[in-house]
Amino acid sequence: MEQAEIEKQLIELIVPLLDEPAPIAPDTDLVQEVGLPSLKVMELIVQVEDTYDISYPLNQLQDVRTVKDLASSVQQLMP
Repeated sequence: MEQAEIEKQLIELIVPLLDEPAPIAPDTDLVQEVGLPSLKVMELIVQVEDTYDISYPLNQLQDVRTVKDLASSVQQLMP
């Protein structure tokens, strides 16, 4: 699966988690720009694991800032 397609799907997963509507792009910083709290990040990771049938290592979360970062790590974990 292409990274751009994963980015699009991730954005679709992120939007419902937002308290207030905000524009989301691949370079959007999930914490600084969107203000996604840690509980919502965990909800997102559960949805990512279910959607892509992967197990996401929580220690990799510290390296994820943007949608693009998350898409790249998801792509690496996919079989």
